[in-house]
Amino acid sequence: MWPWRRAGVSKTLLCVCMLAMFGVLYLHRQIMTRGILQTTRLYLVVTQWSRTNANLGSTEEPRRFLSEEEILRNPLDIDLKTVTDPLLSRFFLHGQTTFSLNDTIQVRIETYDSYGIRRTSGGDFFRLWMEEPGLRANVSGDVIDHNNGSYTGILRASWAGTPTIFCYVEKRKEEIALIYRKYHQYDTLWNAHADFFNGVAVESTLCFTRPMPPAEYCNLTADNGDLPYYCVQPLHPDLNCSMVVSVWSYRRRIPLSPAEKLVYDLSLDKEKDIFRQNISVNISRGPENQSALSSTTPCKAVSSSDTWRNEAPSGFFYKGAWIPRLCAMTVPITEPAYSACLKNRSLWISGDSTSMQIMTEMNNVLRVVPAVTRTHEPKIIRHPHYNYSIHWNAHEFPYFPGLLHYPKAYIKPESHHFDKIPNDSRDIIVLYLNTHFILVHPDVFRRHIKKLVSRTRALTQRAPNVVIAVRGPHAYYKQMYQEMYSYWGLVFRDILHEEFRPLYDRVIFLDFWDMSVALGLPDFHPSPAIVRTMTQSMMGYICRG
Repeated sequence: MWPWRRAGVSKTLLCVCMLAMFGVLYLHRQIMTRGILQTTRLYLVVTQWSRTNANLGSTEEPRRFLSEEEILRNPLDIDLKTVTDPLLSRFFLHGQTTFSLNDTIQVRIETYDSYGIRRTSGGDFFRLWMEEPGLRANVSGDVIDHNNGSYTGILRASWAGTPTIFCYVEKRKEEIALIYRKYHQYDTLWNAHADFFNGVAVESTLCFTRPMPPAEYCNLTADNGDLPYYCVQPLHPDLNCSMVVSVWSYRRRIPLSPAEKLVYDLSLDKEKDIFRQNISVNISRGPENQSALSSTTPCKAVSSSDTWRNEAPSGFFYKGAWIPRLCAMTVPITEPAYSACLKNRSLWISGDSTSMQIMTEMNNVLRVVPAVTRTHEPKIIRHPHYNYSIHWNAHEFPYFPGLLHYPKAYIKPESHHFDKIPNDSRDIIVLYLNTHFILVHPDVFRRHIKKLVSRTRALTQRAPNVVIAVRGPHAYYKQMYQEMYSYWGLVFRDILHEEFRPLYDRVIFLDFWDMSVALGLPDFHPSPAIVRTMTQSMMGYICRG
């Protein structure tokens, strides 16, 4: 007896099922022949895509960047005319040119080399944005890498008007591969030093995130929050590893072979990295109005979980003002508003010089001290009447403070102050690791974030009223240090999302990536106007409880 008869299935029902199956197969074939299925799949991917789950391992999910393994597959010694050439590459609309407010705008990016040959692999890093200078309007776009030489750019119709879409190759895959190789070869891209001193003899040695044979090393990990910190042992017989007194650094030119130097200089002339064509679109109001694209919910009322799941773009500039999509910035940039938020609290904004910029902006509004110096010693602003304080100090190694020699004690773990916070505290903590980690392999960043997550979890369990936020990376372009790509911000954002996932319900994510992509910041130090916008956004989220 046939299997379906044993299962009690009638011949009539079997025939119906077979006819239905053949009908589905026929319909599938018709769709494929008309090219509809590919478009439908892309639409579903775009509409369902959130950067929260991007690049988490599935090859079917849209990815904004390739893995290190994929990036390094290409040989080092290459014909530079075979890399992506923006002057011959193309980008064009994937569909109509007229849109309504809040529509998704798709563009197709097709890369070609200098021979005019179509590229067949991905890995390039693009800046995609849309702007309308007359309205002082800008919005960022995201780029999905199909790893076949083509990319899909996604933007949101964020205002009614006639904006223009631009595309720019920030770094080519070959440049990114070069830096990956240098991480493995030299550990740190800049020179970090420790000074050993016994009162008479003094010696300075190089420091790394891992021992680099054949030298002998001092293990300073215990002084670095149990995170990797190794400095070459001093040669002087009267100096030992316990005699480290200060740290300093300087930028060095990465040792490069002639072939590597050609790759390193690929983006030296930034004007050649902008695509020749740009795309103008028409956006009508359609069924929505401008106010419908932003929320009226105060940012302080948004759950911390929602800040991690916020879809792209997180906001846009309109008439020069940043308009977040998730919530409304209801904390004005005034001394009374900031003081009311901080009253009887401490605000901890440790990190690097960009965190120091936020501290400077806070003081510009609060006017507590005459000025905040740009040096790297710990800083505290106190207000006796409102009983608040704002604290800054440099995060742990890897940290590159420059040519001034600072006491080693100034370089502290990002979480060093956690133990000072009482269980009933209402303090506000803004965590930030980014710029200095661009000078080491991303695995170092992940290790530090894992430790930070562990310490943060313990703090939230014993001090549930503490407000904790994580500030994500920001993008920048055309800055003077060729080896410091904002590309790594893509990698760091995903690491933050992956490692902080267990704490989404307790930790706020401050996402300034779209804000910085939209404007194309020229340096990793944002301009005062952008720092002001970032600070206002930060205050909108953390002024709660």
